[in-house]
Amino acid sequence: MEFEGQRWVRLASLYPETIDFVVFYCYGELVYTNYVEPFTVNFDSNWRQLAWKVRPGDQEWKAVVHLKNGEVLERRAEEQRRFVASNLSSVASCYVLATNGGHPFPFAIYSDEQPVGFVMLAYGITGYEEPSIADDNYCIMRLMIDKQYQNRGYGWEAMKKILEFIRTFPAGQAHYCWIPYKPDNVAAKKLYESFGFRDNGEIFNNESITVLRL
Repeated sequence: MEFEGQRWVRLASLYPETIDFVVFYCYGELVYTNYVEPFTVNFDSNWRQLAWKVRPGDQEWKAVVHLKNGEVLERRAEEQRRFVASNLSSVASCYVLATNGGHPFPFAIYSDEQPVGFVMLAYGITGYEEPSIADDNYCIMRLMIDKQYQNRGYGWEAMKKILEFIRTFPAGQAHYCWIPYKPDNVAAKKLYESFGFRDNGEIFNNESITVLRL
């Protein structure tokens, strides 16, 4: 976020209770060390550093996250933005959707006690423009596995559990589950097809629509 020549950087975290402190860098220069989160919007999900003077081309930010269990993680501003909507945005979308008659279902994905990802489901309306198949059907709006836990089978296991949950029809009966995804996201397409999803030939908001009969 920029305002009057200054910039604020926020690091989204679904599990802020696991964080001890965060160190922010810009172009390798130490900017700020944050031990206490001073800003939340309904959810404890952000770590914020103080304002920073904006310089031309000033984009290279890194957050070094020190967890309470001793692990140290690095996050860069541009990581995984191509395919993955921010989890903070997803949680905010759930709040807006729920207060406007929707049926969102956000879940953290764990491996034992370790959080590894996030999934967001919706029944009927999603809060966005929807293809016709959205009516009275379930949508997997977001499925994210953290970068350091990818290629370990967590996405497949998560999809298995997600579909088991959807088939309990928690918000109402449905005939289909559908997923919007970027056409060039080959890994996602392969995962969905392994569970029987098939593209219905529709491109909506520059995303392919893949569908599974429940």
